Amino acid sequence: MRTSGWMKRQPWFWPIKLFLKRISGKELWLRPEVKYDVLQSDSWKYIPSLLNEQSIVYSLGVGDLIDFDLDLISQVDMLKIDVEGAEYLILDGLREGDSLPKQLLVEYHHRFPGIGKQRTAESISKLRQLGYRIFAISETGREVCFVLDKD
Repeated sequence: MRTSGWMKRQPWFWPIKLFLKRISGKELWLRPEVKYDVLQSDSWKYIPSLLNEQSIVYSLGVGDLIDFDLDLISQVDMLKIDVEGAEYLILDGLREGDSLPKQLLVEYHHRFPGIGKQRTAESISKLRQLGYRIFAISETGREVCFVLDKD
């Protein structure tokens, strides 16, 4: 057994690694802003009480045809975005006044060359202006889950 594999399976590993990345300046200091009961699928968390049998869940990932029509966004209840750096362009297309997804699950790629933490911070700030609040963050700090909280 490799030591690194053993360490990654320990309950203390990811919180300590994320903390060290945060104090070194490599990751953002993010915390959940609202509390909901959540379920988890892989590293993604979601709010099941905001979904029902008629809910539309759309997962946009690398390899998908990126001709996602932002006009369809009004019909989507939960949008998961993992597009290796293109999330910033997609999220920039969201506009106030539009019918927005209730939940956004976003994997940010600020660790990629040429992107940087500032771009992620600006994206999160814009989502907050649209009424989104963070309800969960993955152990790595890369996947950030938002809920539309206009109240």
